Amino acid sequence: MPASDSVRAHVTAALQAPQDVLRLPPAQLDLTLRLMRRARLLGRLAAAIEQAGLMDRLPTVAADQLASAAVVAAERARAARWELDRLARALRDLPDVSVVVLKGCAYQLAGTPNARGRSFADVDLLVPEADLPTVEARLRAFGWVGKTLTPYDDLYYRRWTHELPPMTHAEREVEVDLHHSILMRTARLRPASALLFDAAREVPGLRFRLLAPVDMVLHAMVHLFYGGELADSLRELVDIDDLLRHF
Repeated sequence: MPASDSVRAHVTAALQAPQDVLRLPPAQLDLTLRLMRRARLLGRLAAAIEQAGLMDRLPTVAADQLASAAVVAAERARAARWELDRLARALRDLPDVSVVVLKGCAYQLAGTPNARGRSFADVDLLVPEADLPTVEARLRAFGWVGKTLTPYDDLYYRRWTHELPPMTHAEREVEVDLHHSILMRTARLRPASALLFDAAREVPGLRFRLLAPVDMVLHAMVHLFYGGELADSLRELVDIDDLLRHF
C-alpha cells in the first residue's frame, strides 16, 4: 500500500471508528496518534474514546497522550469562554451593535458535535463593517492590542481582507479576530454580510449571536475552500461533516 494510502486509512479509521484504535499494534497506534495530533484532531479522538469508556484499555503511553490532549482542549475551551465573557463586558455599552461568534467558539456555544475535544486557537467575531471602528476602539480601551505590523500590512488588512489585524489582550494570549465578512474583498464571491446578520440567532443569556445553521455550514465550507492553511483542511472537512449530520 502506498504511504499516502496508509496515512489516509489510519486517519479515516480513527475518525469513523475511534474504538478500533484499541486493536492497532503499537507502531500503527503511534502513527495514528501522531497523524491525529498533526491534524489537530487528537482531542476529538480522546473525547470519543473517553465517552465510550475505553481509555483504560489503551497502552499507558497512548492513554497518557490522549488524556493530555483532552486536558489541553478543556483548558483552551475554558480560556475561550473567559475571553468571550471579557469581550461581552467590553461591549456592554454597545447594545445596538450586532456581534456574531464564528467557528470554534460558535460550535461550543451551539453544542455541535465538532466542539467535543476541540482545541481553540482564537476567538472570531463578525461585526457589521460600519461598526468596526467603534468595536476596535472599545477593545483597545479595555486592553486588547493589535500585532505590530508594517504600515503596508496594516493597510492591506483594512483595505483588502475581510477582517482587521488580529488583537490580543495584554494579560492573556487568546487572539481575537474581528471580521466584517466571511470572504476577502478580493474573492470572486461576495456574500452579503447583512443577510448573515439578519438570520443570526440569539444565544440565551449571552451578549453574542450565532449564525443560522445553514450559514454556519456555508461558513465552514468557505473556510475550507478559501482558507490558506492546508494543514487544517482535514479538521475543516470534519467540521462540515459533523455540521451536516447534526443539522
